Amino acid sequence: QHDAVTLIVDVGTNAEIVLGGRGRLLAASSPTGPAFEGAQISCGQRAAPGAIERVRIDRETFEPRYKVIGC
Repeated sequence: QHDAVTLIVDVGTNAEIVLGGRGRLLAASSPTGPAFEGAQISCGQRAAPGAIERVRIDRETFEPRYKVIGC
């Protein structure tokens, strides 16, 4: 029931997106395979130790904070 808008994105085999605010949620899901196939992606990382797991931005200072898997 907050006025702030929140966006949650999870990209894996599927991409799930939830946008919420003011007592309302909108959600969508789609397979990511077709989006990345043929894109000739040459860089990336599995969800393994050393990969960034979470990023948060401080609302007051806009300072980013992140969590690394295995640390």
